[in-house]
Amino acid sequence: MKHAIKILCFVLLLAMIVSAFAACGGAGSDQPGKETQGEKTGDETQKSGTGESESGSTETESDDGFPRTYDWGYETVKFLCWQRPDWNPVRTMHDIVSIGLTGDLVGDAVYYRNEEVKERYKVNIEMELQHQNTVPNTIKNQVASGTHEWDVLYPRLYEAATLILGGNFLNLLDAPYLRLEKPWWDQNCKEVLTICDGLYYCATDLNVNDKDGTAALAFNKQEQQNNPGLDDFYKLVAEGTWTMDRLIENASIAARDDGNEVMDVNDFWGFIGGKDVVISFYHGSGSTIVSKTDPDTYTLTLGTERDIDVIDEIVEIFEADKTWFFNHHSRGLDDNAYSQLFTSGHGLFFWMRLDEVTNMRGTEFDFGILPTPKYDEDQDNYYSLVSPHICAIMSLPTTSVGDSLERTTMVVEAMSEISHGDLRNAYVEQSLKYKFSRDEESSVSVGLILDNRVFDPGFLYDFGPLREQIQVMGTSYKSLTVLMEQYRTATETNIYNFLFDLEEMQADFG
Repeated sequence: MKHAIKILCFVLLLAMIVSAFAACGGAGSDQPGKETQGEKTGDETQKSGTGESESGSTETESDDGFPRTYDWGYETVKFLCWQRPDWNPVRTMHDIVSIGLTGDLVGDAVYYRNEEVKERYKVNIEMELQHQNTVPNTIKNQVASGTHEWDVLYPRLYEAATLILGGNFLNLLDAPYLRLEKPWWDQNCKEVLTICDGLYYCATDLNVNDKDGTAALAFNKQEQQNNPGLDDFYKLVAEGTWTMDRLIENASIAARDDGNEVMDVNDFWGFIGGKDVVISFYHGSGSTIVSKTDPDTYTLTLGTERDIDVIDEIVEIFEADKTWFFNHHSRGLDDNAYSQLFTSGHGLFFWMRLDEVTNMRGTEFDFGILPTPKYDEDQDNYYSLVSPHICAIMSLPTTSVGDSLERTTMVVEAMSEISHGDLRNAYVEQSLKYKFSRDEESSVSVGLILDNRVFDPGFLYDFGPLREQIQVMGTSYKSLTVLMEQYRTATETNIYNFLFDLEEMQADFG
């Protein structure tokens, strides 16, 4: 009897082994794990976005052929990013890696995104921060030596132009796996910066650093609600009537002296700003210094009759210094003291970039966020300038080729796609969480700001002194006509030289 039971157990065990061997496809079958590029597994009728095929197998490609999974053997994708230690932690690149789950909305979204990408593609993700003055030479040295230590590059936008002409950046239009037509790539940025069939850096939802560098206004909600003479600013934004005239009217109503007949830091100001107001309000009018007039040409477009009217109105704001406009540059306040003037309750409107929200959550009053005002109600949209001084956008080194390039672009594209929902939403959510309440209405403003950002070649590239001269116009009170007479020829020559050098670089580096 015992012998018969042993035989039966042996037969059952043998049947299980044969069945398992057959299910694996035999010794000659493909091994699971690293997929061949472009290969699909399971049913060929897989559905994009569902994560599964109709047969229930895991999706490995989207409809356009982008791999949803791949085994890179835990190779490392390294990001090189700029920093200025005196600007940390607010302006540091906090969107590439995360220290872990801390309850910070953006940091947690970065953590979950990276964990998903690591699992999908079997990679590691690392970031190295270097001083903004060091990064350009690091990039040049890597390309000159033909080495490949860093896969993804984030020099500050202010230094990026010379790196392009030096042949240090790969043309993103030629890079595999980057689906640049997708909404997680900023289409305004892509359109303007694609020139002579080349795109060498582009904003993506992978990052929030460039969003932090976007111009906006904050306003004191307590003052707005308690002062019956002031407009409903959110209503103006929704109606398309939030203009420079409305800002001037409301700022002049709100300003008040404490009784000593001298407007100073102890008084309440209608508008707290500085020289950045000029350039951001000019771009907020829908105008640019330089425009892309065809696929191969940048043209100096500053100086139209409308531009002159816009600048005149901006100068009117600066002429109100000592009455309702507080110009922190002319009064010698540093950036911290300037910001504290608003957060301590001494102003209605406050010019800022979105990164300032982080510093303002401790205010003793609720504040709202507004887009840069239009010049007039006929303007089609609100426009918000991206500063080249405090942010970077994604680029790739020309030394990235072959498998290394495929791995990098696969990872960058996946990070961007995931971030379009999760990280972007976390960024907006975090921007709207204040000490006392969550400002639902500001979400409309933040959406308008992020969807209509301005990347002006005349502000990003060093085409001459116009960029800097416009910023100081509010103090110097030069007319735009005089300014154009003085700098037009030099600027147009520099634009021509840039385009010529760009085509030469493309011929040399391919």
